[in-house]
Amino acid sequence: MRYSDPKQHLRVRFKVEKNNIFDTVLPIIIKWLEEMRTKGFVNYYCFDPYNPEIERYGGEQSYKIAEDLFFCDSLIVSEWIQINRSGNVNIDEVTFGVFNILQLLKLFNLNIEEQMTWLEINTKPQKYANKFRGKKSTLIELADLIYTNKKLDKYNKISSIIEIREKTAITYSKSIENNPDFLIKNIIMSVIHMHCNRLYGINRDKENLVIGLAYHTIKNYNNALKYNNVLIPN
Repeated sequence: MRYSDPKQHLRVRFKVEKNNIFDTVLPIIIKWLEEMRTKGFVNYYCFDPYNPEIERYGGEQSYKIAEDLFFCDSLIVSEWIQINRSGNVNIDEVTFGVFNILQLLKLFNLNIEEQMTWLEINTKPQKYANKFRGKKSTLIELADLIYTNKKLDKYNKISSIIEIREKTAITYSKSIENNPDFLIKNIIMSVIHMHCNRLYGINRDKENLVIGLAYHTIKNYNNALKYNNVLIPN
């Protein structure tokens, strides 16, 4: 995760056995950090205990699954950043963010009306209407891939890393389904916010942009299907 309190920094979590942390794992991490500091990538580092926000993510059992989801999401973003830096990706970071938001909303089992309502209350969609028009055909195509469960053949360079998140998100969604509705919506908001933080850093403007574009994408896709008397599949 990326933070800026007080200076910009990364918080990296390591899951290790307690018996191995001091004798095996910690020396390896310190050696790597010192190498990064020598190269100028790291100015300062420290180690703190991890205090999980268990209740925020649905309770003790659900949180364990949430951690697996966070790991999958971190892997997806880190892999995409690496591919993007190599110049071998055929989808820009804004479109990629919209894709991930749409997929996460679907995996959390929200129907189309619930998805649109959630997106609308978390941004100001009209602010991004013009930007949507410039990406409309690409975003509608991605929406069709998501809602019809088609393979991402055109985006095969990222499809393999996207698929690893699906089963975990579905499992997590089932584990929190008995929580109050307001808590479920807050959980979804946190998951999507954390994804945007991993992908864009601390950039609320870009986060609002991709949420706004996601809203227009679903709305236009749904309207197109209604025009042709087709319903978005669950």
